[in-house]
Amino acid sequence: MNGSIDNLREVVLTDARALAYEIMQDAKKESDKVTAEATARMAEDRAAAMANAETQAERQRQRLLAEAEAEVQRERLVGREEMIGKVLDEARKRLRAAASDSAKGRRRFPVRR
Repeated sequence: MNGSIDNLREVVLTDARALAYEIMQDAKKESDKVTAEATARMAEDRAAAMANAETQAERQRQRLLAEAEAEVQRERLVGREEMIGKVLDEARKRLRAAASDSAKGRRRFPVRR
């Protein structure tokens, strides 16, 4: 009888080991699947983050370029304003001189006929 208990015990242990092995194999497959999914998700997230960073960098570059172009335009306008101011000052000066000469009876500019 002891022999049949030992045999039964051995059968139960063998079945338990086989079941444990199957459970371990299933757990490993599930772990590999979860790891692969997580790795794929991380790669997608990384790619999305890189695309977003590139988009932001391009926007920043465009903004800086627009600001630089606007500054150049402002400087040109200031230069033109200064030049126009100088021309107007010179014209006023000449007109005052002509008016003064005219008041004194002198002609400063030739008369066209």
